[in-house]
Parts: sequence; C-alpha cells; structure tokens
Amino acid sequence: MKRPSDNERIWFLKDILQNQVGYKEALDGKANVILGVSGVVFGLVLTQLGAAPNLMFRLAAVALMAATGISALLCIWTIKMPFMKQKAKQRLMCYTGFSGMSQEEYSRSIGKVLDSRERLEDEYLTEIYGLAKNSIEPKYRMVGLSTTILTAGLFVSLLLFALGMAMN
Repeated sequence: MKRPSDNERIWFLKDILQNQVGYKEALDGKANVILGVSGVVFGLVLTQLGAAPNLMFRLAAVALMAATGISALLCIWTIKMPFMKQKAKQRLMCYTGFSGMSQEEYSRSIGKVLDSRERLEDEYLTEIYGLAKNSIEPKYRMVGLSTTILTAGLFVSLLLFALGMAMN
C-alpha cells in the first residue's frame, strides 16, 4: 500500500479538525433547541399552575417545571462552557493558546511549526485531541444529561397528571 504524501496527511488532519469543530457546533445547536423547548414549556406551565384543579395537577406542573428549569440551566452551561485549557502544550491554533503572546512571539512560534511537517502534524493532533477531550466530550455529556432530565421530568409529570385525572 502506498504511503500518503505529506499534503495528503495534512489534508486528512485538517478534515478531522473540521469535523470536530462541526460536531461541537452541532452539540451547541442541540443545547440551544433543548434550551428553547425548556423555556417555552416552563413558561406555559407556569402560567397554568394557578388553574390546576387538584394537588396531583400541581405536582405534575412542579415536576415539569423543575425538569425544564434544570435542563435549561444545564444547556446554558453547555453553551457557555469555558474551554478547558490543555496543560501539556501551548496550542497555536486556538486563541487561548496564544492570547498571552506578543505578535512577534506568535509569528516566531508559527514559523517554527511551518518549518517542519512533523511539527505541523503535531500541532493539528494537539488541537484535535484538545478539542475532543476538553470541549466536545463534556458538551456531549451535558447535552445527554439535559435530555435525560427533560425526558424523565416529562414522564413523571405525565404520570402525576394521569393520577390527577383519575382523582377527578
């Protein structure tokens, strides 16, 4: 099998990095959708809370409000989650990696990276790993947790609502 050329290797790493950035954006999009749905449901339930005919309906409303509130807070955290810095190596592809450098220091550091294919590949690999481990993985967990809490709250509130209907 033919070994990939230097350009093919760099393009491959570039594609991986673009896929990771796209996945991070998709997770932020999912969190935004869940946040929007949670906000609308919370507002609708809140306006109807006083009209609940019995205790079970009120408990159903409170359970749904709690689930949507917690889910919304988790989504806000997910969207605004601070990017955790990778401590092992300074990253030149990300603002947080070079924000403390002067322009001359940054130019010199980038020049060293561009002088060597191995350094360039290492920079890509560092960025890909840092993005996946420090941003995508925590966002994925938070979006999953938020969805689980919202679904569980909906299920509990439906059970309480059914009990309320049976009591009438």
